[in-house]
Amino acid sequence: MLISPQITILTPYKASKVHQNIQEVVLPYMDLSKFIPDLFSGGRFSGPFQLATKAPQMCSDALADPKTQNLLKEKYDLIMLGMFFSDCLLSIVHHMKVPYVFMCPAALHGPMAQMAGSVTFSSFAHNALFTYKHPHSFLERMVLALTDVASNIVFVKYITYK
Repeated sequence: MLISPQITILTPYKASKVHQNIQEVVLPYMDLSKFIPDLFSGGRFSGPFQLATKAPQMCSDALADPKTQNLLKEKYDLIMLGMFFSDCLLSIVHHMKVPYVFMCPAALHGPMAQMAGSVTFSSFAHNALFTYKHPHSFLERMVLALTDVASNIVFVKYITYK
């Protein structure tokens, strides 16, 4: 007898239609678009700054939500984590003792590449925070590399659980 896979998705958005074998856990306050300012009207660092100040509370709210807590009562074979807010949910993965996989629709970059053990060359890779065009000047490559180092330090020292 073949058993259909059951999938549970934590998402800030309600799906437009219901899919068989998919359980959605909608956490609307995890929607990044509600607080990140328009990059055209604000400074280019206003988005990351807002994310850095709001993310801890969003993470705490997501973990405290009864819908998230109810997930601890279920049994899973594999957990697939998206790149954003995955650090927040790693405590649940650790508690459940289930293997997990990082998912990313594009290449991993910054702290996510380091966490997943993926090689990245930040001095050549695109960074959404900067508007640099290829080929990068020496100064642009230096800024990209130092920004990557700084973000890795912040994630390792202050955000990821040890």
